[in-house]
Amino acid sequence: MLQERIEAKWIDCFAETFALCGVKAGDVAAVLSETQSRPVNVELAALALARLGASVFRIVLTSPRLSAPVPVRSTGASDAIARLGPVVQALAGCTFVADLTVEGLLHAPELPEILGQGARVLMVSNEHPEVLERCRPDPALEPRVKAGMKRLRAAKSMQVTSVAGTDLHINLENARVGGGWGYTARAGTISHWPGGLCLAFPAAGSVNGTLVMNEGDVNLTFKRYLEKPVVLTIENDYVTDIGGDHLDADLMRGYFAAWGDQEAYAVSHVGWGMNPAARWDSMAFYDKRDFNGTELRAFGGNFLYSTGANEVAGRHTLGHFDLPLRNCTVMLDGDLVVDTGVLHGVGGGKEAWPTTIAALVAAGYRAVAWDMPGYGGSAMIDPYDNAGLARAFETLVDDTGAHRNVILGHSMGGMVAQEAMAQFPDKLHGLILSGTSPAFGKPGGDWQRQFLQSRFAPLDAGRGMAGLAPELVAAMIGRDAEPDGVALARAVMSKVPEATYRAALSAIVSFDQRANLANIRVPTLCIAGEDDRNAVPEVMRKMAERIAGAEYCCLPRIGHIANLEAPEAFNTLALEFLAKHFPN
Repeated sequence: MLQERIEAKWIDCFAETFALCGVKAGDVAAVLSETQSRPVNVELAALALARLGASVFRIVLTSPRLSAPVPVRSTGASDAIARLGPVVQALAGCTFVADLTVEGLLHAPELPEILGQGARVLMVSNEHPEVLERCRPDPALEPRVKAGMKRLRAAKSMQVTSVAGTDLHINLENARVGGGWGYTARAGTISHWPGGLCLAFPAAGSVNGTLVMNEGDVNLTFKRYLEKPVVLTIENDYVTDIGGDHLDADLMRGYFAAWGDQEAYAVSHVGWGMNPAARWDSMAFYDKRDFNGTELRAFGGNFLYSTGANEVAGRHTLGHFDLPLRNCTVMLDGDLVVDTGVLHGVGGGKEAWPTTIAALVAAGYRAVAWDMPGYGGSAMIDPYDNAGLARAFETLVDDTGAHRNVILGHSMGGMVAQEAMAQFPDKLHGLILSGTSPAFGKPGGDWQRQFLQSRFAPLDAGRGMAGLAPELVAAMIGRDAEPDGVALARAVMSKVPEATYRAALSAIVSFDQRANLANIRVPTLCIAGEDDRNAVPEVMRKMAERIAGAEYCCLPRIGHIANLEAPEAFNTLALEFLAKHFPN
């Protein structure tokens, strides 16, 4: 069990966050709490403000009697101030307010008057300090969230779908857009910590369709991962049916009904998370009393559907559900900002891309990792050749329904990406090519035959992929390869079916797209590794020179599997490229 005590590192964390809010020596700062606030956070806030040189005073309110028929959770609408004029006046006269109330002032009725005189408010979620430490604000998140908010404001409609069956249509006209990145330095504004999400409060009658909460999705009001799917039918903003004959559905039906208020069934806000520090699985690590769950609203790539109060639609209620969903596709005006497909190499699979996928999603991109035919759960194709692999990939592109597709291809995956550019260039809008080449080996059949014989000989001798993987990976990596990435590369390669490995090698020996390089007219990034002996840097550099406007980068002391050997450097290159050419 975690202890709640003053730790120097947590004072540091609070002070760093308040400094991002612009708190400086001489500022008048209030620490607002109530008798049911988490005491350790109240003390940490006061100590941090004092460290920054602020003139600090405290207001401690009596937590009000429960007026609702059931416990009130996660509303962001504290009623602790109870419209007490002297309290409002004191807070409004401050430079900065650290809000430590249980529910927070985000939707409190007194907030407009507090902000009206220029006070800025940071709502500190009622979490154990360790959660706040993990999710301390990162200034790099601010421009990403602002870009998402800008896109939401410009959009007229949102569609949300999922393979689980979600099909939700949201009219965004006259919606109010909001968002937060964990701090605020502008007078007259409020933010919350943890932060990192974009959201919209739709106008009345704007939301229709089906929302399927699948296994592993989250009911934050109950602090519970779903064990079985719950199907919500939504008509003109209101949940009209809660499908499911099991505990998860029964709990939701009971909580909705307990309010005796039709407005509790209506949509409050919709949006998505963008915080790479927030974790979907974090609720599994904490006791319920240690965890409020704000970070699960913000984990990268989630779609957040919330019911309850919505001032834009003229609805007021204390009934509230926050429902973060995974694996949803969110489209604005029929368009995804970017849809990113990831293609692996001969000895790989989609399991080789966990950090890259996480980085892309956290940056606001939709990322699709593909098992090529014969890998993972994908069926083999016949014939197994480069053209066939490209056709199979085209099916994936069509199935995603995206209008802009950036393809990240590594090794053999980079060859499939080039083949795809030759076959259906109109469907692809950007390329990231890693550890690959425009042709395989030397012209003529002798070299190819010798290559295949050398690769097949150990298999013919009965060694198997699990036995080969360690030495194959060892021959690919560079001097500075990260051990965890190397271990994952071995694990992924050991699972490749022998028949698939033979077929893939037989396919790539005939690959040659050198003649098409000059025809590639999309933004392209070529990433090489200094120690790569399979796709040597000089070959990749020359390939980049033949693609109009292509960018080239070589990672020092890294080998063939750059995404696993140096994931942070690799992901940074990919994200900088995307931000430059495909900003979200």
